[in-house]
Amino acid sequence: MTTLTFSMWAGSTPETEALETLVGMVEDEYPDIKLKLETAPFNDYWTRLAAQASGGTEACILGVQSPRTSSIKDLLLPLDSDALSAAGIDLDDFDQAIVEATQVDGEQYAVPYDLGPLVVFYNADALAEAGVEPPAADWTVEDFEAAAAALSGEGKYGYAVNPTLDTATAWSLTLAGEQGVAADGTLQLDDPAMVEAVEFMQKLVADGSAPQLPATSDSYNALNSFVAGDAAMAVDGPWQLAYIAEQAGFDYGVAPIPAGPDGSATPVAGSGYGVSASCEYPEEALQAISVLTGPEAQTALAEMGRAYPSRTAEQPAYFQGDYEVAQEALAAAAEGGQPLRSTSNFTQVNALFNQYAVSALNGDMTAEDFLGTVQSQTEAGASQ
Repeated sequence: MTTLTFSMWAGSTPETEALETLVGMVEDEYPDIKLKLETAPFNDYWTRLAAQASGGTEACILGVQSPRTSSIKDLLLPLDSDALSAAGIDLDDFDQAIVEATQVDGEQYAVPYDLGPLVVFYNADALAEAGVEPPAADWTVEDFEAAAAALSGEGKYGYAVNPTLDTATAWSLTLAGEQGVAADGTLQLDDPAMVEAVEFMQKLVADGSAPQLPATSDSYNALNSFVAGDAAMAVDGPWQLAYIAEQAGFDYGVAPIPAGPDGSATPVAGSGYGVSASCEYPEEALQAISVLTGPEAQTALAEMGRAYPSRTAEQPAYFQGDYEVAQEALAAAAEGGQPLRSTSNFTQVNALFNQYAVSALNGDMTAEDFLGTVQSQTEAGASQ
């Protein structure tokens, strides 16, 4: 019996249960392999991974988010075609955009299991009660602002702000067509597009269309506010549909990020599983990954609403039952989707962004000071 530690982020019960289902699939397929699952909320996962890496205690199988691939590649084994083939993995079966997004300099470091754009989840019941029309596929930022204002009052809010770089990037792309990382991988958080996005988010809080943010690094606060019915809209990814379907006591809908001057735009990213460079059983780890990212697993995740499959043949399975509601929005979002760019120190960038974002979005710092601080501190850290 070979025991492999499997480390992945999960911040809700449906996410953990989905991972436990996949673990069972691996152990059924390979009875000589036992997976020991370790989970942590998304932000904590990267902090813990850095600590484990410094002590040489990282898991054999690691969750890999596409924009962070380059920053953790030294912790991962390159997956050459011979190793993949021996494990029964054919990357031609996967969406090629996410395959490339989990490469660094042409080398594959993870086998992808999902991909997706950021979208807007909305409380259809709250909109109907307030007399607000449900968002159309071509709705605009002005439509969003009007809806958020109309849905706010008496302890309720139109929108819950998520203080993450990914969410800020969605707004910077749709408002001004740029993101905080240039095409060549250079960090540009102080770009005018990012300043405009942060100021937009700050204004929603200042105007009372969004609540003040609590002093916590938990990236689930916005989503929890939404499913509790306290905020009528929230931005997140399609991987949260299972959580929303289970927790929301109201009818909900999904819309693309509202269009700015040049149309709707949103960052697209995905995740996969890689083999730790310190793993003593890399062949067995890749066998396990072949099941974790295999057709049966991806179909199961799709039907749970946990993941929009990276395997193209399995993607239709996502739009069933409770999750059919996302089909039109995801199709529209795909048209304006842009790969979420990253830097080689993307984990550090995100950590610094998270450190200051709550204070900044609550109005304690200007957008310029906030983004300039993260930019300068990241550059200082990179030069050491």
